[in-house]
This record gives sequence, C-alpha cells and structure tokens, in this order.
Amino acid sequence: MSSLLRRYGAIVATAAFTFLLTVNLPAAPNYSVHTFATGTTLGTTQPDSTYFGLGSVWISYQNGSDSTGSFGSSTVVRYSPSGVVQQTWSIKGNVDGLRIDPNGLVWALQNNDGNSTLTAINPVTNTTALYTYGNTYTNPANRGFDDVVFTNGNTFLSETNPASNSAIVLRLTTGLSSPLQVSGILNSQFTGTNLVNGTSMGDTITDSDSLILAPNGDLVLTGEADHQLVFIHNAGTPNQSESFIHLLGPS
Repeated sequence: MSSLLRRYGAIVATAAFTFLLTVNLPAAPNYSVHTFATGTTLGTTQPDSTYFGLGSVWISYQNGSDSTGSFGSSTVVRYSPSGVVQQTWSIKGNVDGLRIDPNGLVWALQNNDGNSTLTAINPVTNTTALYTYGNTYTNPANRGFDDVVFTNGNTFLSETNPASNSAIVLRLTTGLSSPLQVSGILNSQFTGTNLVNGTSMGDTITDSDSLILAPNGDLVLTGEADHQLVFIHNAGTPNQSESFIHLLGPS
C-alpha cells in the first residue's frame, strides 16, 4: 500500500463504497476524498479487505456472507489504480483477509470466525486453488484465521477468537499444499514490555485480528476488543520478544 499512498493516496472501504483518500504530505491536513469504486456496479456489497500489489488495487466484497462459512460467498475484485475493473472472482464463504505472497499469488483468507480455508488466486491465469488446514491446527466452529504476513521466508497468520491461553499468531510450517500445517509462536497470554512505562508484565489478547509487518521488521498484531497493539520482535526465532501498548479512547 505504501507505493500507492505515495502516488495516489489511501484506499478506504466503507459499508457501501470504496474511497480514494488523496493526501499531500507533509502539508496535512490538505487532502481530498473522492469515490474510487462502488460495489453496486458489480452487484456486490460490504467491501472489507483492501490491498495494493502487482500494479492493481484488490478489494474483497463480503456480500453479507457468514464469517464461519455457513452461507454466502464473497467477490474479490482486481482494479486498475484508476478504478477500472480488471477481473473478478467469486469465492465461497467470507473473505476477510487479502494479501499477496512473494510468489505473486493472492491469498484470500476465508471464514475468519470459524471453519477457515484459504483460496489462492493466480493473477496470471486467473485460476484459484482451495486449501484446508491440517492436524496441527484444530479448527473448531468459533476460531479461524484473519490475516497473514510474509517475511524472511516465513508465513505468519493471526487467529481470531482464540481459546484460553492458546495460539493467536501461528507460522505456516509447510509449503502451499493441503493440508496446511501451522504451529503457534505467540499465545493469548504472554509476558511483554509495556511501552507506556517500560516494565515487563503479563498481558492478554482475547480478540486478535489484523496482522501487519512494521518497517523495522516487527509483526504488529491488533487486539480489537482489547484496544491494544502487540509488537512481536524477531518473530519465530529463539530471540523472539514482545511489547505492547493499550490504546486511548472510548471502549
């Protein structure tokens, strides 16, 4: 998204429309907002995940589909930077995460609240492949994967609605083939540095959600209902450590 932000601005999804926010940095607050795309032209609703890569803007429309995959389907749309539709894919279930891996495959993470699967989109052939998760991850009805980060040859996933003191960030331990095998690198209860006062203390995440890669190489995990951010340093290595910060504002 950073290259798009420098040239065009930020793509922001709302319940009905997707907007292009153009920002002239550092002369904030000079900015303008205009419509980038509307789901109505494709018969789609509920734009959610947005990603820029391969010279295109990728948006998943959830279309009212269930987040545990019990009904409905999502539409993934590939747009040009000017908002022209280049390709669409209909994917069964609720696509809540959308990323592009180092091999150029588009990962559509389905059913973040349970019964998760993964659809990989080949943007050259426009074909799709469906993957399930294997025995190292027991996927009950109320748990699923929400987001993915690719870094240093590793693939890390965030898990939604973790069981008590279970993994909330996991690493893919196999290649892209079914069944996908994963192992935990961070549990919902952990000890880390509180960035407000610099002390080491216990912390708990009950509602893990988005996962991104920070410019310094850290993983950054949001605790949505927990109103906090967790920073994972040297993720997946023997030197891994964590820090966190609780966000201000209304609960």
